[in-house]
Amino acid sequence: MSRQSLEIHLSRQQLDGLRDAAVNAWPVEACALLSGRWSDNGVSVKRIFQARNIDNSPVSFQLDPVELISIYSKVEEAGEEIVGIFHCHPAPPSPSFTDLRFMKLNPVVWIIMSMPSEAYAGYIWRNDKVVEVQVRVLD
Repeated sequence: MSRQSLEIHLSRQQLDGLRDAAVNAWPVEACALLSGRWSDNGVSVKRIFQARNIDNSPVSFQLDPVELISIYSKVEEAGEEIVGIFHCHPAPPSPSFTDLRFMKLNPVVWIIMSMPSEAYAGYIWRNDKVVEVQVRVLD
């Protein structure tokens, strides 16, 4: 499947882990990288790599470059690829202006969780615009 997919699959346990990270980090934005595979059934998340937000900010996030390299090495060793980026916002779960800029550079699924409501949504940059991605939680 190409990155034209409009669906990402993750387990209830994975989503709960992302939510817990967001709750525990609040009011700082939590962030994580999602690894897995693009397939005919959609984007499948295999592993989640929680990461420290070195911005330590409620309105922005940035991963430590050393931590980022380590995550990419683990993903490559597992024969996977980065399929998503997760972070939370103090506002509705939609891309900010800054997110849009980085989505263009990282055309993977972005899952954004609104805090403290815990509402979430997925997006991808495709064909010069943001497209909503269905987040399918598998039990």
